[in-house]
Amino acid sequence: MSEARRLFAIAWSERDVLFRAIRRHGVSPRDADDVAQNAMCDVWKHLVWGLYAAPEGMDERVALRRWLNGIGRIAAFQHHSRRKPTEPLTDDVPGRDLAAQIEARETVRILFYRLNRVETSLVNGLAQGETLIEAGKRMRMPWPTVSTKVRAVRRVLRQRLARLR
Repeated sequence: MSEARRLFAIAWSERDVLFRAIRRHGVSPRDADDVAQNAMCDVWKHLVWGLYAAPEGMDERVALRRWLNGIGRIAAFQHHSRRKPTEPLTDDVPGRDLAAQIEARETVRILFYRLNRVETSLVNGLAQGETLIEAGKRMRMPWPTVSTKVRAVRRVLRQRLARLR
């Protein structure tokens, strides 16, 4: 086994250190799993590229935990810098106007109709209160894949809604 794989196996067994660092630096529980998954990919890349070197005389696991803590902190800061603040919808909320409500529902129906079967099933499940893990079990796919697909669907829906306006 190569040195990078051996170190990654240790890092994988210590991934809770990474997750706790991400949560400690203000990433919401909803986003923490995605950020941790991306951070583990970064850990793998750093190990393969040889960018990690344990300090001499220090226990290997302790050094790796400290490094993972730093990677988690950086991943959390990057997540915060990428996030766009969400502004409340004021003009887009139809209110009590029946015609505006019907138009808004029709717009959502048109956008929803253009999704494929998997995307439709995921959005339906999540709208009914299903968690990502439950959706993953139902769709027979790992929950990180479900999370990635949901983010992609949200992005596509935002783009299509912007084109309709």
